Amino acid sequence: MNPASLHRPGRVPRAGRVWLGGRAAAAVAFSIAIAAVVAFAGVPRTQAQTTVSVIASADTYADSSAPTTNFGGAAQLRVDGSPTVDAFLRFDVKTVSGTVQRATLRLYANSASTTGYDVYVTSGGWTESGLNWTTAPALSSKSLGSAGAFAADTSTDVDVTPAVRAGGSVDLAILDRSATAISFGSRESANPPTLLLTLGSGPSSTATVHPTATATAAPTATASPSSSSTTSTAPTATPSSTTSARPTAGPSSAPTQTASPHPSATPGPSGTPPAQGDPVLIGAGDICVTSIIGNAAATARLIEARPGARVFTLGDNSNETGTASQYTSCYAKTWGAFLDRTRATIGNHDCMTAGCAPYYAYFGSAAGPAGKGYYSYDLANNWHVIVLNTQGLEVGGTGAGSPQETWLRADLAASAGKHIIAMWHIPVFTSGLLSRSAYDIWWQDLYAAHADLILDGHDHLYERFALQSPAGKADPKGIREFIVGTGGAPPQVFGATAANSEVRHAGTFGVLELTLHAHSYSWRFLPAAGGTFTDSGTQATHS
Repeated sequence: MNPASLHRPGRVPRAGRVWLGGRAAAAVAFSIAIAAVVAFAGVPRTQAQTTVSVIASADTYADSSAPTTNFGGAAQLRVDGSPTVDAFLRFDVKTVSGTVQRATLRLYANSASTTGYDVYVTSGGWTESGLNWTTAPALSSKSLGSAGAFAADTSTDVDVTPAVRAGGSVDLAILDRSATAISFGSRESANPPTLLLTLGSGPSSTATVHPTATATAAPTATASPSSSSTTSTAPTATPSSTTSARPTAGPSSAPTQTASPHPSATPGPSGTPPAQGDPVLIGAGDICVTSIIGNAAATARLIEARPGARVFTLGDNSNETGTASQYTSCYAKTWGAFLDRTRATIGNHDCMTAGCAPYYAYFGSAAGPAGKGYYSYDLANNWHVIVLNTQGLEVGGTGAGSPQETWLRADLAASAGKHIIAMWHIPVFTSGLLSRSAYDIWWQDLYAAHADLILDGHDHLYERFALQSPAGKADPKGIREFIVGTGGAPPQVFGATAANSEVRHAGTFGVLELTLHAHSYSWRFLPAAGGTFTDSGTQATHS
């Protein structure tokens, strides 16, 4: 391969896309890298396997009819053959460890195509906010893979295993195979581009990940090393709080704990023993994928062992496309055993089938009023639970003055003086890659009502935050957020560490157990069989 071959195949190379002159050395280096990538034949499967989902860390598209326009913040990725529009993706695989046995690019198609699309490797160096038609990177001369015809509102998969190399990032381009435009979900959408990695133990020749978290020690939390966990105790807990995090070593562990000293929080047991009558909630989000149903079955066994606990879900109960058959063939056979004591939360995957109809049909009254997905209920010890619907298009929006937000303010006013827990699917604050600001107003309303807890899913990982304000500032009068996307869907990785994050862990399936006392609450993360990561503590309520 030579520098002149790095262009859009079958089309005249655009201005600025052919590497010449002083860029020749870089072009040769990239040509060698591409040749090695295309020639890569994969590695044999090992017995120990796991699947990890990596969300795109950057994506955008370049439009030949608007050559200087940047589309980095768009909620969709577009490709077209006339006028030519190409999409660009980047995936950061530094935090994934193990042997990559298979890598699959998954794009959610908003529109249909009768011809599909092609995937190419690109050079790096571009930025999401800076790329346009004139600055778009060079492409390899050979397609990495292709997708055939597909319907609208479906996920499309392309095998991109040869492009996943050790360390660094994976840069890809998507080209339309016809003159009919295609729209995909971008990372700003509810259905972001995803790289699905099948990993095995043993020597890695494709994707060895180097944890990005910093490592410091602290006298306020107990922890032992884990390759994918980070613990940190931030200076926001009150003197009445105790915490204990134990991320323990896995098969290929490396210490990545972070912590900052706290003068008042002390290591303690896993919470205050429940008094007779103290309600217990147990649950998680991102639960069932039919092809890996064993993960959901493992977390279901944790619930089965606690028959007196009330079950909550945090959305993506079906972490596929939310069809009736997926609920009956996966969720019903695992967590469905506890339907009579479950209160469900809706997620974006639950709504991938028109109108979220199978979700409402399966859960019935356990999902609140049909077609709304938001509701509330009371528990003993003066606790009040609010469940909200992040799928705003289905219920008239999520912003200030929307029917749902108006209902929330009224519900909070009617519940003044109670201990408040709110649950919804997509987090506002996260060290993962899938936060949304669309729900800021909910944080503001809940903070004004002195709420105690917010529980989210969506990111397939576990994270605990210190008390914080809606602006993300440490605040002893603030709300503690948990992300518990560990019900059984493939684990995801962390991005940059968010402010006030106390504990972060990815790679362990499990559930969160909350014991609700009269004037405090205790939490425990319970790992599924074979997992050893735990997190626990107790916090006084605001009232």
